[in-house]
Amino acid sequence: MLEDSIGFYQFTEPMQAVIRGVAETGKPAYFVCTAHPRLVDGKPSKNPRYLQVRPDLIAPRESHLAEMSAVCGGARR
Repeated sequence: MLEDSIGFYQFTEPMQAVIRGVAETGKPAYFVCTAHPRLVDGKPSKNPRYLQVRPDLIAPRESHLAEMSAVCGGARR
């Protein structure tokens, strides 16, 4: 991950610090990075929970309307 210079700089500063720390010390033995699927036996997980496409990306209008309804609906009293 550290060697992918373009991808590496897309992470936030705290995540960059975690990646650098692991690369330099080898500790902890593993860490969680949501940019990559979980590896199981050296292969990406087939668990649908890790492979789900975000609903807000599939239907952005519906997601926006639901969010605005929740926000605006509470204001009308």
